[in-house]
Amino acid sequence: MTKAMKLVLPLLLANLGHGFPSLNQFQPNSLAEEEAYFTKLCLKGYKNYDYTNESSTPDFIPWYRNPCWLDCLNTSNVFNPESLLLGKPPKRSMWRNMMQDMTELYQQRIDERKPFRIRCVPAFYIPGVVKCGTTDLFKMLIKHPFIYGPKKRTVKEYRYWANIRYRKGEVAVPVKEYVDVFDQFAEYSKNTIETTDNGIYHPLVISDASPGTLTRILNPLPSEEVVGRMFPRQQTAELIHKLTPQAKLIVILRNPTDMVYSAYKYFSPWTLYTSDQLSPEDFHEKVVAALDRMTDCAGSKLPLITCYSNISHNQYNDLVSIISRGMYYIHLRMWLSVFSQEQLLVLRTEEYHEKRQENLNHVYEFLGFNYAETYEQSQVEQLHRQDFVFMKSKKTLGKMFNVTRILLNTFFQPYNENLAFLLNDKGYLWK
Repeated sequence: MTKAMKLVLPLLLANLGHGFPSLNQFQPNSLAEEEAYFTKLCLKGYKNYDYTNESSTPDFIPWYRNPCWLDCLNTSNVFNPESLLLGKPPKRSMWRNMMQDMTELYQQRIDERKPFRIRCVPAFYIPGVVKCGTTDLFKMLIKHPFIYGPKKRTVKEYRYWANIRYRKGEVAVPVKEYVDVFDQFAEYSKNTIETTDNGIYHPLVISDASPGTLTRILNPLPSEEVVGRMFPRQQTAELIHKLTPQAKLIVILRNPTDMVYSAYKYFSPWTLYTSDQLSPEDFHEKVVAALDRMTDCAGSKLPLITCYSNISHNQYNDLVSIISRGMYYIHLRMWLSVFSQEQLLVLRTEEYHEKRQENLNHVYEFLGFNYAETYEQSQVEQLHRQDFVFMKSKKTLGKMFNVTRILLNTFFQPYNENLAFLLNDKGYLWK
């Protein structure tokens, strides 16, 4: 705390008086006034958000662009250093260093009788499908000065909703631990301000670009609770919407036939095969076998997506799992049963690579930013090349067999037609 803030804080606290405004009524004119207000709230017994009640929504701070809220501290020991969300080294070391830094800051606040903590979750998600371009889009978006992406500790994927939250059908990592990983951003956001005619404003936002969030069905419901064969309840969407009803979704989709082949080349060497065992012949055999297995779900009482998820165990090395992720229409319809159409922006991978600047400007507009940076073509091409350096050896497999493409195109055709109708864009027919 600066000397000036130490001098002004007692006066600000006193001036807030007994007619204490609520979050929706208050608008600070300076960071010192904001800290004084948060301090007063906590000293008066402000009630923290109940993280165990996942049907509730936090009381967001209106002068933060990102969805953030106030928690009050009674201890600096607020993190779980063994959380499954922290991953493996070196990622685990990165998170533990962050937790140590924030623990020290929180202890300092408690010592200074300023026991508050800002909590945040992503303002927008890029929950797309694997091998469709989420990484490229994320790299471009964090160039924006108000989209958080520090040179150190930049994280694209948290994998909470699609991978880490559940173990054996039970919640293994509570949502509080997901919120914990954004604490450093929350502090950075608190200290980044713009001054407006109405007072200060915190303009930074953060995203979660974990692929699989859109398509993975978690903790399947019993058959008697299923809504329908085509569209089961999307629990991930419901949970995110309860936590942040105003969150926006940016989805980038690629021709599903090409996506499946790309995923086969990318994931197989990490799981069952080495790269020299991959071939168009092997891919064709696995596509035929996967489509045969998927016909077994026709007689199931479960929704198709849930059935496909069950027989493949959501494994990336199982083409049933990959093919079911390419049924984009079903996944988007489930999410749109929870989020409004205005909260969803869909991009097509092929058009994005051809008209990247135009698409980025469209994304900025969708996110509410009055900003457009022109990226030099060399920068764009350099990023594009970097994305595929690791994949270079796997791209020598050659094209998939035409008969394989016809099989996959035929399977995906009705879903693509429904998607094109839903989005009112024939480009999603991929013809």
